[in-house]
Amino acid sequence: MHYVQVEFGHRRAATGFKRSVLENKLSRAVNVQIVMKNFISEFQLVESENVVLTFKTDQLEKVLSSLQEPTFKGGSAVYWDVKDCFPAES
Repeated sequence: MHYVQVEFGHRRAATGFKRSVLENKLSRAVNVQIVMKNFISEFQLVESENVVLTFKTDQLEKVLSSLQEPTFKGGSAVYWDVKDCFPAES
């Protein structure tokens, strides 16, 4: 099992990627978070809105290949593996 987190600078791209993940049955559910980032650029406060999608999948290769499509290249992604943390009960 893999967890994937993808961050997009545009809501439209995030919505398209979320729809693609769900329609292609790469995951059963996708969590969506709107993240506001503030930083100083040239002595001015700049505020940007990013959309972060988090989901779990067994099909990591398909997810990573879909991120190579030109439509979704604006996103930055990270993924991690989940190992069995608890020993099976006897």
